[in-house]
Amino acid sequence: MCGINAFFRKTDGTEELLLEDVDSVRKENGTIHIRSIFGEVRSCEGDIREVSQTTHRIVIVGA
Repeated sequence: MCGINAFFRKTDGTEELLLEDVDSVRKENGTIHIRSIFGEVRSCEGDIREVSQTTHRIVIVGA
């Protein structure tokens, strides 16, 4: 089973892995909260740029 991974795209175009096996994503007051299927939570400021089930990726860019 392949899970969806969340990445943060930096201003120089490189990407940093934020979280593997993403279960849910929500945005609250400009902050994106990502939860994995294992209950791990990561938060960051930004906007969702891309969601792809084909490539199993969520890409977030800084605000």
